[in-house]
Amino acid sequence: MATMYDVGTAPVRQTIWKTPQLGAEQVAVFKYDFDTMGGAQGDYIIGTLPANSVVTQVAYIATTAMVGSSDAETLGVSSGAGEFVTDLSGTSADTFTEGVPKIDDPSTWVSCASDTDLYFTIATADATAGCVYFIFRYFTVPTA
Repeated sequence: MATMYDVGTAPVRQTIWKTPQLGAEQVAVFKYDFDTMGGAQGDYIIGTLPANSVVTQVAYIATTAMVGSSDAETLGVSSGAGEFVTDLSGTSADTFTEGVPKIDDPSTWVSCASDTDLYFTIATADATAGCVYFIFRYFTVPTA
């Protein structure tokens, strides 16, 4: 089975099935990029998780370190929420960092009943540089 990512147009892993399979683990990659999105304080919707998904793990890598924003960035399902990333402080470029849901701790998993936007929030000062990829592992459960 081939796996391809195009975070610019389709951040969800594409497989030979072409649609997410219920119960099968999926991987999605979302990107915040200062060069294309800007860095003013506020919210940036970087993607959407599908309805009935359960996020089991999040990791991220900054290919360009965040600069100028005091590292006060969060990633969650609403403005300023930190369900997935509580802040990017101390994140070095080209280093993978684990987010909040831990695959070995189901009590940290996040359930999304409906299509859920992901908010990357810059809170305390404008960013002047930065590029971060967020990698999500999740599965979709069937509805009743």
